[in-house]
Amino acid sequence: VWKEKNINGNGIRVAIFDAGFSGADKHPAFAHLHQKGRVIRTRDFVDKDSLVWHGSTHGTGVWSCIAGMVDSIPSGLAWDAEFLLARTENAATEPFSEEENWVAAAEWADKHGADIINSSLGYTDKRYFTYQMDGKSTFVSRGANLAARKGMLVVNAAGNEGSGSWS
Repeated sequence: VWKEKNINGNGIRVAIFDAGFSGADKHPAFAHLHQKGRVIRTRDFVDKDSLVWHGSTHGTGVWSCIAGMVDSIPSGLAWDAEFLLARTENAATEPFSEEENWVAAAEWADKHGADIINSSLGYTDKRYFTYQMDGKSTFVSRGANLAARKGMLVVNAAGNEGSGSWS
C-alpha cells in the first residue's frame, strides 16, 4: 500500500536523537541520502561540535530502520526524507546532562524545521521513580511535550527496561 501511495518521506524532516551514528557517513545503506543532500545538519551535543559519526552504532541502526536502502530496496518508509542527526548521549555513562542535551536538541530541531523527532532513548531507574514516569514529570518529558505543542511529532522507543526489575 505504501508504494502505491508513494509514501517515501519526501517533504518530511526527521530529527534523530541517539548516542551516535558510527559508520553511517560511509555505509552504503545511507549513500542515497548523502548523495541527494538529505542530511541537512548534524550536531553533537555531548562534544559540542557537528561530528556525529562516532560514539555508538545505535543511531546508525535506528536510522537504517527509517531510511536505509540496500540494492535499491528501502528498509523503512522514509528513505526520501530529510534528516537532522543529533548525538545527545554518551554511551559510556548516563549523566543528567543527557536530558539537557535532549531538550537542547529539540530546540535545535525546531530551529531547523523538524517535523518529527525520533528518539530511541530512556532515562529510568537510576534517575526516576516509576510514579514519575507519567509523561509530564521528568525533565525530558517536559521538553518533549513542549516540542509536541510546537507541532513536532515526538516518537520515543519504549521497551528496553520492561523485562527488568524496574519495569
